[in-house]
Amino acid sequence: MARLLRYVTIFSCFILMQSISSSSSFMFKQGQQLRSSNSSDEVVSANGVFKLGFYHPGSYLSIWYRNIEKNPEVIWLGNRYPIPDPSAVFTLDFDGKLKIISKKGQLIVLNPMQNVNSGNNVTASATLMDSGNFVLNEVLANGIVGKVLWQSFDYPINTLLPGMKLGKNFETGQSWTLSSWLSWLVLTPGAFRLGVDPGGTNQLVLWKREDVYWTSGVWKNGSFQNAPELTRRADLFDFSFVSNEEEKYFSYKARNSSIVSRLEVNFWGQIVQYVLAKDGTSWENTTLVSLCKHGKNFPNLVECVEHKPSTCSSNSSEIFVPIRSYANSTKSSYMDYNTNISLIDCQATCWKNCSCIGCITLHQNGTGCFYMSNISDILLDERSGFGFYLESRFTKGGTTIVGGTKRDSKGGKKKIRWILWCIIAATVGGEENLGCCNRQAWDLWKKEESIDLVDESVDRSYPEEEFTKCVHIGLLCVQEHATDRPTMSDVISMLSNDVRSLPQPKQPAYCHSGKSAGSPSSGTDWISRSASINNVTITVLEPR
Repeated sequence: MARLLRYVTIFSCFILMQSISSSSSFMFKQGQQLRSSNSSDEVVSANGVFKLGFYHPGSYLSIWYRNIEKNPEVIWLGNRYPIPDPSAVFTLDFDGKLKIISKKGQLIVLNPMQNVNSGNNVTASATLMDSGNFVLNEVLANGIVGKVLWQSFDYPINTLLPGMKLGKNFETGQSWTLSSWLSWLVLTPGAFRLGVDPGGTNQLVLWKREDVYWTSGVWKNGSFQNAPELTRRADLFDFSFVSNEEEKYFSYKARNSSIVSRLEVNFWGQIVQYVLAKDGTSWENTTLVSLCKHGKNFPNLVECVEHKPSTCSSNSSEIFVPIRSYANSTKSSYMDYNTNISLIDCQATCWKNCSCIGCITLHQNGTGCFYMSNISDILLDERSGFGFYLESRFTKGGTTIVGGTKRDSKGGKKKIRWILWCIIAATVGGEENLGCCNRQAWDLWKKEESIDLVDESVDRSYPEEEFTKCVHIGLLCVQEHATDRPTMSDVISMLSNDVRSLPQPKQPAYCHSGKSAGSPSSGTDWISRSASINNVTITVLEPR
């Protein structure tokens, strides 16, 4: 019997040690650090679904899905602005403060108003829960976990997870709202914000900047009157709307713990529901709310925003339509270099300006605006992935019907646009697309034999000097250091100037790839298509 008890004791100690060891992966204790420079520094939830660490590139302290490599999807950010310092660390100090510290002097305190009562031997620890919530608790002297000091669920970004609240706590003043990204590469709050009606009505409101863009209608009998689709998956989720003197909020929870899901307010102001597919590596998504349906002549267009009638509304436009095209001239253009605005804001400004007929984002990160006022200055190209968003009065079913020159191979002024795909991909996408212009282009350009890059399957009725210029600009766009690369406005200017005025490129970087933080799966995808005889890869930017 004594021997049996000894074995039981040993086995129990082994189990306890295993439990302590595994719990260290989802516990974050005082003095512990996560380093931006080390991708293996992480906190993982006990169920293995979520991970907390620095998401690269950009040094964002983030929570994201751990085992979904193709679409990891950032669901929370500790800092909405990137920290460029690779030596940044995240730590829980001995005062109970969660801090992001940079050697360059930046300091972000996630819970500045919280303190741990260390005089009573009270400490603190944080846990990444199976729900995806990162929770900071008091820990009493006897080891018992005390009250919640802070939690990431109180500071949502663009994502609502099961168990999160969307609304307001009237006692504490805490507000829970979702904000879209500014652009697909800039994770600061964008044009759209979703929350509950701040008045007495129990409904959801979606704002575009400060204007009401959409309302759900009143919550009644388990759903919203004007948006029953929000609660249609009652087979998977339980939905609730709570309204009392203390708080008012909308929430939902999964009926089964194996269901991995989220609601997202995307760049276009759409509310999209994502459920992890059975393969565990991809998402099944359903657009629950979208005002694109108001473009009656474009029923299949999903990337659009509804605009209020303006003094120019008599032009019969409904929405902006993406057209495969590029600027043939900058004579009628206007550029706004403001990095706090994006395509949604560009469209709103263009809509109110009767001389504006189309727009696109200006900077590499999808911010700033490039406006056009003359349709004849826009050149169409069905194979180009880069395009302007034109007022719908100029289009019908995606085809331009007013103005808009389209050159063919018989025209002596035709420019070779498949190399421009590389230019645009590198300029807009940044470092992750440097591989689109390979060593072959550099070697041939040095030998003054760039013309050999032309695919044999392509008709060669074009000016060779135009092609050479495109290669020259393409090489500038894929320089290893971002400071050596031209901006979008620079590229457009280069296309209009003599090649002798262009700076000389340095040897570009090769075969570099990566993924930007928080790029939504419904956002821009870079697609590499091999359709070439001489093995030159073409990278196409599909319009959003």
